[in-house]
Amino acid sequence: IPTLTLADVSTQLKRSNPIVLDVRSEGEWKSGHVPGSLNLPLGSLDQRMDEIPDARPLIVHCQTGARAAMAASLLHARGFEDVRLFLGGFAEWRASGREEK
Repeated sequence: IPTLTLADVSTQLKRSNPIVLDVRSEGEWKSGHVPGSLNLPLGSLDQRMDEIPDARPLIVHCQTGARAAMAASLLHARGFEDVRLFLGGFAEWRASGREEK
């Protein structure tokens, strides 16, 4: 599964209209998230995959990378082909001063 840097994520957001999938808990997501991201916590991801729109690239992230790596592997195993992992996660996004909701 390819990994992305923060710069890669910014480029992807401008070019390919990806789905940014945030696998942190709902509480973490509510305290701040990437604008437009979809929150499906890792613990419920397998049961909620039907909520992920088809035919768009996925950028998966969590706070720092561990949960996102598990989620990306699960998504790939379930047939999602265009899955990328943002290892820096929301911690890096926030630290960079980028817009958040």
